[in-house]
Amino acid sequence: MDWWDAEEEVQLEWLSRTTGVLRSLLDTGALPPDVLALDLSPSGEVLWTSTEDEYNGAKCTYYPSVEEYGLPSSAGNKLPVLLRSDLTEIDRIDGTVTKVSYRCRTSGQEKVGAFKAIADCPHYGGVWDEIQIMARLPAHPLILPIDSLVVEELTGLGVVGFITPFIPAPSLEKPLPGPFKLRWLRELMGLVDELNLEYGIVHQHNAPRNLFINPDTDSILLFDFSAAAQIGTTGRRSRSKRRGYSNFEERERNDITGVAYFLYMVITRDPAYRSIRFDAMADDEFDDLAKWTQHPQLTPLDHPLATFHAELTAWMRKRRAQAAKPEPNQPTPDNRTHNRNRTHNRTHKHTPAPQQITVPLPPLPPTDKHTVAATPAKPLAQEWDTIGVEVPVRARVEAGRPVLEWRRPLGGGGKEGGGGVVDVNGLGLDRGRGFPQPLGGKLKGGKGGSAVGGGGGKKRKRAEGGKKRKRASGAKRRKRS
Repeated sequence: MDWWDAEEEVQLEWLSRTTGVLRSLLDTGALPPDVLALDLSPSGEVLWTSTEDEYNGAKCTYYPSVEEYGLPSSAGNKLPVLLRSDLTEIDRIDGTVTKVSYRCRTSGQEKVGAFKAIADCPHYGGVWDEIQIMARLPAHPLILPIDSLVVEELTGLGVVGFITPFIPAPSLEKPLPGPFKLRWLRELMGLVDELNLEYGIVHQHNAPRNLFINPDTDSILLFDFSAAAQIGTTGRRSRSKRRGYSNFEERERNDITGVAYFLYMVITRDPAYRSIRFDAMADDEFDDLAKWTQHPQLTPLDHPLATFHAELTAWMRKRRAQAAKPEPNQPTPDNRTHNRNRTHNRTHKHTPAPQQITVPLPPLPPTDKHTVAATPAKPLAQEWDTIGVEVPVRARVEAGRPVLEWRRPLGGGGKEGGGGVVDVNGLGLDRGRGFPQPLGGKLKGGKGGSAVGGGGGKKRKRAEGGKKRKRASGAKRRKRS
């Protein structure tokens, strides 16, 4: 099968089948965890494996320090800093969030939290904008706050993620035990108004899976600001490649349509919309009440459906009217130039909000050059920069530089009660483990931050009995058919 030319359904079927084969191989111990590439027969037989680092496609990045984050003193003084090695894994919530326990440095008490870090992610660990926005927002009863910053343990400087309080409640993507309340919709609409109009921030991802009902206050809690951006940053900011990218405002992902999508999915659980990005929907996608069919079993409401819909549409009309107002000395857009599907989030697109939050640019990483001597195969010497926004892990390993390890061991054969637990991907893991220690090497980083990257592995010898082979195009981790 040629993966790239196959239909999406064929790709998904192949991916599901191959994932099942790999899971079985890992659970039975037939496939060592350090294998980086393999060939499988159509029946699932392993034909060839390699642990060569040339097959390691992991990337690493520069992690800015707390000082380089430059958080305001009001926020920075309140955020404790923990080493990643101080955290003990309890469970894996999803691919980026881990339930952990740790000892609070101020009170000495044992706490449980949700640790967010994007392993193997370039661009400063993928949390620069999220931390900047969440730390600069005033404390809000409807926003899940940052509890602590987490730094890597090799230098104790580079920020790799953050911890929020752990909320023992499912997201609103799951059915509620009781009715969905009109008050919760009003809270969300008010919160979106505050973020957009008071602080100049667009969340861009207020879907059901990113909201809880706080069991202590019986109010909504919004989280996951990974897509949040400063309103007015309507495209990738101009910067050098080494400096990476920052979140930007997408007109298609405006929070007004996002709230409508949220309420529609909570009430209807319409499977047709699960595979459609809400940024591909028109502003009036949910205006017609006849389209709303309340789920008969999962979603009771504390008010009639028509009341929810009326309050939503009234709020949307108000926000659209604000968005339609031209800036001072600017002509009103006519039907030929005004696209209804690109609703502005603020009244005036370029007017700063009263308490505008500005997301600063990340720092430029320091320079660390490594020269690769000439060989008969490559007669010219090469110079690599082993620190950057996105650097191959194998480049740092071959240069003898440290690499922050993110891979965590499986355990218990992937069976509950056998010393392990099954994680969200169906793979086994050990409870009660700390995070893996970084690989050794002398750090040649710059001032302030950390030059260690994520996800690597030490340089390994070729698997016993294996032959060095050239990888055919697209053969990496692919199944032959």
